[in-house]
Amino acid sequence: MDDAKDSFVLSANLGHQVSQAVFFPLAESQIDNAAPQKLLPTAAGFRLTLRKSAQLLKPIERLKGVLILSADPAYLIDAPLSKPGATKNTRDIGIYAAQSLKEGQQK
Repeated sequence: MDDAKDSFVLSANLGHQVSQAVFFPLAESQIDNAAPQKLLPTAAGFRLTLRKSAQLLKPIERLKGVLILSADPAYLIDAPLSKPGATKNTRDIGIYAAQSLKEGQQK
């Protein structure tokens, strides 16, 4: 997850191209919910650009939310932010398959 001046860029290498992705934040006022989320499919995944909220008054350390992909299940995301080009510690990124409501009700 890169932190640019006015946006966050979520990148993923999934081994296949992703044609649709939507991110829903868990915390308020981190991204501009009304702004379009710009998806750039890559050969092995995607880059999703999220516009920062004008209400975001101080930098955040992590972006948490739910990521919905075209042909995959939903994922819970807990990603540290880094400056563009900075070395990333991939052990610190949390990506978990989200359980559907239907599955949760059956248990």
